[in-house]
This record gives sequence, structure tokens and C-alpha cells, in this order.
Amino acid sequence: MPETTFPRLREPVTIGSLRLPHRVIMGSMHLNRERGPADALAAFYVERVRGGAALIVTGGAAVSRVGAGSSAYSLINEAPDQETWQVVVDAVHQAGGTIALQLFHAGRYAGTEAFGLTPVAPSAVYSRFSGCKPEALTEEGVRRTLDDFAAGAKVAAGLGFDAIEVM
Repeated sequence: MPETTFPRLREPVTIGSLRLPHRVIMGSMHLNRERGPADALAAFYVERVRGGAALIVTGGAAVSRVGAGSSAYSLINEAPDQETWQVVVDAVHQAGGTIALQLFHAGRYAGTEAFGLTPVAPSAVYSRFSGCKPEALTEEGVRRTLDDFAAGAKVAAGLGFDAIEVM
């Protein structure tokens, strides 16, 4: 693809306080590796840094068990997964990259099979994707979910992520 198609692609860009050397960004995708060996996940992202991504956005890290899409999603507010993410962040930074953590809540797309919890969503509308009907969030449930996102963002900052994406 010729550079003239995207004439500003190689120009620096600032997103909030984050300055990137160019505009090539690896978008978020769930890999089913987030709960596997930390070194393998780190190697995957480091290869993307070496390939030229200015910013990597990770696959979704669930902010709670009830919001996890499945047991394959990492849980940012739980210590074992924080240890994995620390290895990843350190490796990406050592390779000269920047990395954002996608904070995730599956809502009605979460299933009961992961942790035996009934999913929660804004309304109790059956999901053909998950095969279940979630509980409608109460005001307290909305506040708890917001608190889960805030706690996840605080953990991400403490681990050294350069940014977060909220999904």
C-alpha cells in the first residue's frame, strides 16, 4: 500500500499524555493465551513491537469474574493474572514498545460455565451467544461494575501499562 494512501501514518501522534512515534497500532484481540504461560504471551506482543506497532492494545482483561467472557479471559483484579501482565508489560517496554490494557466486561455475552455465576447486563435480555439470560443490573450492581473498572485501571497503572482501553 503506497504511503500516499495514508500520508500521516508515519507521523507522531499524541493520545492524551501518551506520545507515539507513528500511528501504527495493534488493535485488541482476545488470543486465548492470556491465562497461559506469561513468557509465551510476552513473546507474542514483543514480536508485534519488533514488527513496528507503535502501540499494542491487549486482549480483554475482565474486571470481574461475573464479567469474564469465559475462564480463558484474564482477571486483572486477581493476583495470578497480575503477575502474568507484569511479565508482559516489562517485556514490551524492554523491546521499546508501548502497551495498553483493554479492560473488559462481557455483560450478557458472559456465560455461567466459566465460574458458575449468572451474567449481569443492563437488562435481562437472553443472549443467543452465551445461551443464557443475564440478571438486570441494579443501581448497586452498576456502581460495583464501575468500581471494578476503576480498580482494574488502578492495577493497570501500577503494572506500568501506558494506557487503558475500556470495552
